[in-house]
Amino acid sequence: MRSDSVHRFLAISLIAASTVLLLPSRTALAAVSGDFHVSTANGNDTTGDGSSGSPWKTIQKGVNHLQTNGVDGATTIHTDQGTYAETVTIPALPGAAATNTITIKPDAGEAVAVTSNGLDNAECFKVNGGSYVVIQGFELKNCDGHAVTVTNGAAHVTLDQLYIHDVGGSKDGVYVDAAGNADVKIKRSRIAGTRYGVFFYGSDGNRLENCWLMGSAEQCLRIEHCANTKAYFCSFLNTSESNPDFLIYFDAQDAGDTGTEIKNCAFKLTSSAAGDSCIHISNNNAPFTSDYNSFYALGGCAVGKYDGNVKATLADWRVATSQDANSIYTNPFFLGTSDLRIVGQANPLLRAGLQIEDISEDYAGAARANFPTIGAVETPVGTSLSGTYTIAASGGNYSSFTAAVTALKENGIDGPVVFEAAAGTYTEANTVEIPSICGVSATNTITFKAAAGATVEVKNNVELAPVFKFVDATHVTLQSLEITNPSGEGIVVTSKSRKNVLKSLYIHNLMGGNNKPAVKIEEGSEENIVDSCKIEGRAYCAWIDLSDKNILKNNMLIGGTEQGVYVYRCNDAEIYNNSFRDTASGAPDIFVYVNNQSTQSGLKINNNAFHMTSTGSNNYCIKVTYGTGDSGKWESNYNCLYAPGVAKLGYFNGTGYDTLSAWQTATGKDANSIEADPKFTSATNLHIFSDSPCISAGTPN
Repeated sequence: MRSDSVHRFLAISLIAASTVLLLPSRTALAAVSGDFHVSTANGNDTTGDGSSGSPWKTIQKGVNHLQTNGVDGATTIHTDQGTYAETVTIPALPGAAATNTITIKPDAGEAVAVTSNGLDNAECFKVNGGSYVVIQGFELKNCDGHAVTVTNGAAHVTLDQLYIHDVGGSKDGVYVDAAGNADVKIKRSRIAGTRYGVFFYGSDGNRLENCWLMGSAEQCLRIEHCANTKAYFCSFLNTSESNPDFLIYFDAQDAGDTGTEIKNCAFKLTSSAAGDSCIHISNNNAPFTSDYNSFYALGGCAVGKYDGNVKATLADWRVATSQDANSIYTNPFFLGTSDLRIVGQANPLLRAGLQIEDISEDYAGAARANFPTIGAVETPVGTSLSGTYTIAASGGNYSSFTAAVTALKENGIDGPVVFEAAAGTYTEANTVEIPSICGVSATNTITFKAAAGATVEVKNNVELAPVFKFVDATHVTLQSLEITNPSGEGIVVTSKSRKNVLKSLYIHNLMGGNNKPAVKIEEGSEENIVDSCKIEGRAYCAWIDLSDKNILKNNMLIGGTEQGVYVYRCNDAEIYNNSFRDTASGAPDIFVYVNNQSTQSGLKINNNAFHMTSTGSNNYCIKVTYGTGDSGKWESNYNCLYAPGVAKLGYFNGTGYDTLSAWQTATGKDANSIEADPKFTSATNLHIFSDSPCISAGTPN
């Protein structure tokens, strides 16, 4: 009996032990894959199971679920529409691999934003060691920290189709740090309003492709101590005169940081700071390859900066770096400051790039051509304009001058374009700003003019602002318009605008004081012509500042509390066949004031008629600051000079001169000029009477 009992006990014990071995562990969970769902509006992190019918509330809950279980296949966390106020931290996830990727993205067609909800230094996404992670399709905004941080050994991370903006003032759109991270790819994303748009720091193998980077406070892309960084098919733009200072900045790169490439990128920088540049290489020992890019640098900025030296032009940059042999210098004609699609079927970026083997699509998913377009977008928008269009309050092609300019910006041109304005007053809401237009040329010009026989007044009431502003514009004509602005200037020509014409305009009723001229041609704007205009100035009739080869001819210039024409440090300025008359109040004090022309030359003041009635002893028809040794730098001749009162004919080398003979002796100029009343019809009508001494007294120009 005893033996049988022992045998039974042993048998039962063995069965029990076998049963225990066959039972699954209570702590082991099955790895997951497939689709999970999150809804900030309808989800619940406590009762939800991540299914479409019972979603979680937060993205973090979905990530935590994957961390707890691990993954054994491709896995996607889908987010419902709405704004998710959270910082999503993605650690290393068990089972993640090249085939077992983790994707976090919105449901198809849904708009989803992630914000850090105002938490100090908090990110929207923090990839904290996670690898083979794809974050796709989100708007990331209002982050006090970086929008995305990649850290703690994360690798093979893809950021796709993100819109990042309004990030903390000292934070970045994407920050990849030096904690062993590698192979981060950012593609088809728009990044704006950050300190650095993207900052690759001490991490290798990163890549930026088909992205828009714009308006960062310091740099759009900063690369520091990184190898094998690639930037392909990206579009870069600053959105103010001071932000950013460099579009791409290589900092502390050394000889060991090899493999960096910049190809097929479009750069546009319009900073006014002399040291700013599209690309800044801080160390000329840093190896890099750059080619098939487009550069455009306006204001005082440059194409590049290399080892501390500014390279203003593409030619200078090529010589210094031996790079960008196939790159071009051109305006990329972006659609706007927040929309970097390109405009114009004749856009110079088209077919100017180099095919990159594994990039087959652009920013919007459109196919890349065999000879691709430079920049993030392959195909331009708009239908080019050509021919004659009408501007009219009703019934025209465009209802305002602003609307016509908008059409030019959004479409470009492929032939001459004329806008004829119907009779009436057009009160524009803001300054009519005319930029460089795609397709414009010496033959494909743009003209805004009054329709035949029509009186057209263009005005605005914007404080201290001009009615028209040319910004990098070329081959544009304003003709037969009346321009008034009691709150500001008439016309400003700036930002290297060239070869524009102001023809037969009547500019008057402008703001007094604040140095506001009727026409102002600013630094770097060349070969512009002001012709046959009647200008009644308040402060200045015309101001030409640090710009060369501009011409004022055949104009009536009346009044101006400061000067009729002010010329400051300009080469080859020509002022001829103009009529000047002060007003009854004795303004202006000087008709033509040429100031601080220390090294400039080529100034011509010929065939002008001056009638100065001022009672001021410091008022002059012509005042120049050239010295006695500068005779070859300027000429003045065949003028009619008349100052019958206390005012003087001219001022030269510190002395005013009452008579023509004294002026001629002092300057060696105006040998064929006359001192006589030009006999204008009236103080405001500067046509001359038939017995004027000016008739046949000039010389051909």
